[in-house]
Amino acid sequence: MGNYFNEVVDRAIEDLYYCCDNDKAKAAAIHEAQRKSREVLDGHRLTRMEAETTPEALKVKRARAQAAYNENRNDMAPKQLYDIKVK
Repeated sequence: MGNYFNEVVDRAIEDLYYCCDNDKAKAAAIHEAQRKSREVLDGHRLTRMEAETTPEALKVKRARAQAAYNENRNDMAPKQLYDIKVK
């Protein structure tokens, strides 16, 4: 009876350790999968210089510059000056 009881206890302890290790392994696998998916989603991150020279960014820059030019061009238009003489 004592030998059987020891085997049962030993097997229970092994199962307990297996469950703990198995849970840790599952958690590690999930964490690794999440990390890999984040890497794929992030892809290549652009530097500031690369981001500023994309066609879309250059188009926005040109549009802003054109709008500023048109706004200031009206201020710089030659204004007619009147020479008024009082008698």
